[in-house]
Amino acid sequence: MRMLSYGLVVDVVDKYVRIDESTAIESLKKFVWTVIEIFSDEYLRSPNSNDIARLLAEVEHRGFP
Repeated sequence: MRMLSYGLVVDVVDKYVRIDESTAIESLKKFVWTVIEIFSDEYLRSPNSNDIARLLAEVEHRGFP
């Protein structure tokens, strides 16, 4: 997951983990698709009025105008 968390290119991961570039890319794709499959209903939808109210209250609490 170093590719995703640190924004590294495959070549760096290849040397660090000692896996082939195609294996690193395939693993990252599987990870991303799994995250989308698990969390898409909650996080990849348009915000509703409750979400907007919660976000506005949070930023106001943090001192943003």
